[in-house]
Amino acid sequence: MTASFEFRAVLINIQDLLSNTDRERLNFLLGEDVPKTLREDASVGGSFRILEHLFQKTMITNQDCDYLIEAFMNIHCHDAAKRLKEYQRKQSKKNQRNISIQEILWQDNEENEEEDDKIAYTKPTSDASDFQIGMEPLSPSPNVSVNNEPQRNLLLSAHNRTKKDVDQSRSKGRAFKISHKIRQRIVISIIILSVLSLPLVIILSMKYHERTSKLKEVVKFTQAGLQYYINANYSEALRNFKQASDMQSKILSPIHSDLATTFNNIGVVYYDIGEPSNALDYHNKALRIQQKSLSQTHPDIGITHNHIGSAYLQKCDYSRGLKEYNEALQIQKRSLPTVHPDLAITYNNIGSTHLKLGEYQRAIENYKLALDIQEKSLNQTHSSLATTYNNIGLAHFSNGEYSKAFESYNEALGIQQKSLLFIHPSIAITYNNIGSVLSKKGNYSIAVKNYKKALEIQLRSLPPMHPDIAITYDNLGLTYAYAGEYSKGLENCEKAINIQNKSLSPTHCNLAMTYNNLGLLHTLLGNYSKALELYNKAFEIQKPLPSTHPHLAITRNNIGSTHFKLGEYQRAIENYEKALEVQQKSLPQEHPDIAITYNNIGLAHYHKGEYSKALDESYVQALEIQQKTLSLKHPDLAITYNNIGSVHLKLGKYQKAIEEYNLALGVQESFLSQTHPNLAMTYNNIGFIYSLMGNYSISFEKFRKALSIQQKSVPPEHPDLANTYNNLGLSYSETEDYSKALETYNKALEIQQKFVPPNHPDIAITYNNIGFAYFSMGNNSISLEKYKKALEIQQNSLSLEHPDFAITYNNFGLVYCKKGDYSGALYYYNKALETQQKSLPPDHPDLATTHNNIAFAFLKDGKHSRACESYSKAASILRNFLPPTRSGLATIYNKIAELYEKINDTLKVQECRKRVHEMR
Repeated sequence: MTASFEFRAVLINIQDLLSNTDRERLNFLLGEDVPKTLREDASVGGSFRILEHLFQKTMITNQDCDYLIEAFMNIHCHDAAKRLKEYQRKQSKKNQRNISIQEILWQDNEENEEEDDKIAYTKPTSDASDFQIGMEPLSPSPNVSVNNEPQRNLLLSAHNRTKKDVDQSRSKGRAFKISHKIRQRIVISIIILSVLSLPLVIILSMKYHERTSKLKEVVKFTQAGLQYYINANYSEALRNFKQASDMQSKILSPIHSDLATTFNNIGVVYYDIGEPSNALDYHNKALRIQQKSLSQTHPDIGITHNHIGSAYLQKCDYSRGLKEYNEALQIQKRSLPTVHPDLAITYNNIGSTHLKLGEYQRAIENYKLALDIQEKSLNQTHSSLATTYNNIGLAHFSNGEYSKAFESYNEALGIQQKSLLFIHPSIAITYNNIGSVLSKKGNYSIAVKNYKKALEIQLRSLPPMHPDIAITYDNLGLTYAYAGEYSKGLENCEKAINIQNKSLSPTHCNLAMTYNNLGLLHTLLGNYSKALELYNKAFEIQKPLPSTHPHLAITRNNIGSTHFKLGEYQRAIENYEKALEVQQKSLPQEHPDIAITYNNIGLAHYHKGEYSKALDESYVQALEIQQKTLSLKHPDLAITYNNIGSVHLKLGKYQKAIEEYNLALGVQESFLSQTHPNLAMTYNNIGFIYSLMGNYSISFEKFRKALSIQQKSVPPEHPDLANTYNNLGLSYSETEDYSKALETYNKALEIQQKFVPPNHPDIAITYNNIGFAYFSMGNNSISLEKYKKALEIQQNSLSLEHPDFAITYNNFGLVYCKKGDYSGALYYYNKALETQQKSLPPDHPDLATTHNNIAFAFLKDGKHSRACESYSKAASILRNFLPPTRSGLATIYNKIAELYEKINDTLKVQECRKRVHEMR
């Protein structure tokens, strides 16, 4: 078998080591050395045609394939390069003659003899023609040359030698003797030189073996570091990678590319343990080396820019991260084929940055660019496609497009199930994503099933302390919490925090997030002091972050929400405003997270009774941001619509409130399950308005629907149930079913006393409701007792101008009026009116209620003209917002007419009767 045959066989076998992408990169790298028509074909056949072209141009031969080895090294096909190096080494051994000192000396001797003959013996010119010289060329010795030209030895053929030849050989005796002396001298010289150079040879040999040994140690440390990294033992991974880099720094050039690779490995570990600053240090070291040792468009530099971008992203420096990713993209566009998979990685990274910035459509655009490249360059079941589908799903999920997200996640799962082992960790990530969609839609039981599938895979394929397992426990915990199973929620979140404490840096952002989630669970459980303790732990972890880091805003919002639950509305606002300040400095001005904070601020102002401030300064801003950045069916919009509706309710604009609540309901019904607790909240809001408008049949229907949902979706002692029981109680009171009303109020109170602090304003509301039921049943003493409890709580938890005080003052007035103490009643009614005039708009219906109560007291006290004045004020307010057929308004005008009759004001009587007639 010829050497050329063997070499071509090696080239055929190498094709099995190359992907189409590798061939594209190779064709691009060969550039002008190969015609364009050949470069455009990345198939196996195309590769053979390119190799044949290189043979013809003698750029590669069966003896010299360095050109091809270097090309494979540049495109990172190290296995192919290794295969060629092995072939070249074998050929070198075959071709190299093992020439001994004796052979060298013998060749030298023959040459010297010929030279000596020229000096000692002169052939007769007349005999020259008699020599028949047979010329047989030999391979030149590498150690013997004349004038840098290959030396050829000429030997006489024995069968052609004549008598003259024999005579001439005898004449050479003296020359041969001289040559023998020279040979002896050469041997002695070589022996002396060998002895003298032996120490140098030994030293060089020792240095070579020492360097080889150290390089083997580097490989050993690198492999150990990679194994520790895979097993999530990041501290050991760092230790081994750093030992490798220390050794490389001593034995390699300071700009050796292997050193850059190790620095990048160290940077990746620091990134995974949540230390982006350290990660940046090492990735920048790698970049400086590569910029000195590689061409400026080398793909490896693009990879390092991607690493640097990811570190900036972890620091939430999104603009710097985006800059690095775009730098990587520009390098890759100049050095790689247009459909190279590395370009897809960079487009995915750019998409993730836009996702963090809340620019969901731009994120999706970049993810789809990545997907397009992957579909053209990879197998349709390649796992990288699944990664991109997961990213697209996450963007749709963040934009509230849950059906599209669910579709993308299932596409990813289908690919993974065809291309990966069933226990591959990537499949667990997809199950987690699917679980998140189901949880958002309120399908908690199915969400839990998906999280458990993810957990099962991770426990079989990952080390027990791997951070990804903690993420799954965290997801499980939150879903159990949303479903009202708080003990299970706590159990899973605590498992997550235990893993993270052992596997992550003490300042890792995931650790702070889990403390935030634990705090949320304790808030839902009513353990507000514990919740604040956990939020403060999260805040301590985040202290090293820049003061404008968005994660600080998340913790500030959570702390504010706990103060809100405690009824400490001003402290809540202080924390919300700090969160807003951080977000406005670190996020785009239309980022959805800023809308969430505006909603929080508005909610606190709402509960302080500052309705106009809640609407104009908070809810409107939240809605404007959301309408610009989110899909029209995003769940956050439903929250804002509900909040705006509640303000209109408090401002007495019932029709406007109903419109907003119906908008919220339309959004929720498009993506939530029929038993989602958020639907119950909206049904409660709609029912409450109809109750205030006197339409009790509709209000009962809505409250019962809300109760039915909650009984299926939350535990029997969930705080949300207390609100629904209170609402139902109000409807029972309005229909004079007081015993049923008391039953539901007491259920509400029982739940509240377990889940909220004793001075919480919500308990005051329930005491007021209970007191009113007893008042309606004629039990004034118990009624006053309940009102006093309500007032005491309000004085400890609310500002003195809060509208809820007016409700309690009005209730006191009703009792005193019924007891015949009209001056006492008027005292409380006027206190109620004074409070309302400070906190409510002048045309608010609650003011009409108070004016009506004052009129009734004046009427009972015989002060008819004062009664007429107050009734007229009540009627004027009610006329602006109640339907013209409202019976309550007709009743007021009838009372006014009766009063004017008593004071003989005929014109006023006729005017009132006319208004009553118009309402029929």
